[in-house]
Amino acid sequence: FSCDSRAMMGRFLAAFAPRESLYRVAARDCAVALLLEQYARSIRDEGGPFVGISGLGCGLTPSTDDYLLGALACCAACGLPAETRIRASIERSLDSMVPLSRAMLRHALDGRYPEVVLDFIRYRDARHLLAFVRHGSTSGYDIVLGLYAAAMGAFG
Repeated sequence: FSCDSRAMMGRFLAAFAPRESLYRVAARDCAVALLLEQYARSIRDEGGPFVGISGLGCGLTPSTDDYLLGALACCAACGLPAETRIRASIERSLDSMVPLSRAMLRHALDGRYPEVVLDFIRYRDARHLLAFVRHGSTSGYDIVLGLYAAAMGAFG
């Protein structure tokens, strides 16, 4: 992800993320912000352990599960070393996830992502980024946060 793509995702979240999104919750809750920062550090540091973050937040698919989908998609698309460790972390958490998250992340582990994710990764433009607005109440924003965090962790 280029510097422009990362900046675009950051501006998108700042401008559009709803109050219930993981982005806004982390801005209000230091514990959530610290947890997400610890996860992002794990993406940067190949040897660092991943903290268990699945199942936290609101929605049919909890916010952190959407975040994991975005982080995995970024790591897979960019061939980042953290991909293997994120996969293992998700696989360890699958049994404790709500059924919809479990199905969504099993598909992601098999390389099958929602169309909105694939389109943004392919084109990395504003039009495809704005499509996340229509992807659930908060899920689209939480997926973008995962993409953004992984891209920032990997590329600075």
